[in-house]
Amino acid sequence: MSYVNDLSSLTLETNPMFQSLKSKFKMIYDDVSKNLYTICIPIPAALENLKLTRDFIQLHSLRESPFYKGEYVTLLDEDLGLIVDRLFITLHRGWKERQTVQILHTEVFYNEEYKPFYVHVVTAQFSSVGSLKSRPPTEKQIMQRKTFQKAKLRITQMIPNRVTVESSRKFWSELLKEDKKWAKFNEKLKTFKNCYVLTKKFEKHASVRVQQLFTAADTNFIEPDVVLRGFLPRSHLGRRIRNTLRVYILGELNYWPKLVEFYQKENGICESQINTLQSVPTGIIGIAEHFVLDFKKAIKMLKKITRVDTAMEKILVIDTTIMSLSEIIEEKLGSGFSLATDDLIPIFTFILIKAKIPHLYSTAIMIEHFNLCNTTSSKYGFEITLIDSIIKNLIFEKKLFNLWQKSLNEKGSKLIELK
Repeated sequence: MSYVNDLSSLTLETNPMFQSLKSKFKMIYDDVSKNLYTICIPIPAALENLKLTRDFIQLHSLRESPFYKGEYVTLLDEDLGLIVDRLFITLHRGWKERQTVQILHTEVFYNEEYKPFYVHVVTAQFSSVGSLKSRPPTEKQIMQRKTFQKAKLRITQMIPNRVTVESSRKFWSELLKEDKKWAKFNEKLKTFKNCYVLTKKFEKHASVRVQQLFTAADTNFIEPDVVLRGFLPRSHLGRRIRNTLRVYILGELNYWPKLVEFYQKENGICESQINTLQSVPTGIIGIAEHFVLDFKKAIKMLKKITRVDTAMEKILVIDTTIMSLSEIIEEKLGSGFSLATDDLIPIFTFILIKAKIPHLYSTAIMIEHFNLCNTTSSKYGFEITLIDSIIKNLIFEKKLFNLWQKSLNEKGSKLIELK
């Protein structure tokens, strides 16, 4: 316990294990941050003359047990159970010896989605990898795990690679075909569609009601299911499961044709602006000179947004387009060039103009009100804000056009807007 008086022992920046985790074992660190696992970092004195290996790192990386409530298991072996409280970590199931390790300090880190995960600085390392000794599981535990793994494998194979209305409908219909609650929910969905009529300028009111439908479905069919909940909320497959539920509900309601009808005038203004802006210089848009590249691949990708009708599908197209942009920039300029927000906005504006997407204003309304995402913490929140601000402010409000006109006026020439 003498280590407690040495404040440098609590500093993660100088801890050899934490530094190795963020460099040599970065894949493990990324997995931990993405899935909101917990990391236990022994103080430097407990790591002396120790070779840091992948097994050692995974032994000290913890996630919630899929089998026992209130228990954690190691990423190395889920048969090794631990109890974590505010001050101590107790090794209690599957270990050679029962061990209690004191937590000296806890730091909160945030992943790319601004969700927290915890790093504990502890007084000692857990039992070394060579001394691990798992107790043989009981017959009941073996059956539970087989059932769990079988169900998890089945769902993994069923989750569609591409989330569309049809693939989402097929996924949920097959998964819950014998579930009476699912049948009742679908009846409720039909009743909602028939009784709640979408009207122009009242999309926000409708979106609240649709969000309630999604929350009810999430609460009834995902949260109570141990296997489905095992994918959520942090893994890529987990996001895909929730996305299929969003697309299923929005696909059944089918609001897109109505929104196209409601905003014909606004869509016309956007179309006129897009045509006018086809020859706008990249400098006016704000693209830095070293980012003036061939974006045909990204433009082609964004055009796919016209093939889908639900907000979630459109957001996924935008997400894929942004990833395509990053790939183009890394390929042309090297991995040292990252796409910051200040660079992304003008580049995406350029791509949006060149893609010449029809019904652009309706697209903004659809994505803004019927995304069914938590825009404050979701990975899609930024993309929703991005597309909404570009369409409504730069294009519909003619801010980009006016900026271009001002630039031309200063040079003594004039731009004639297409009608």
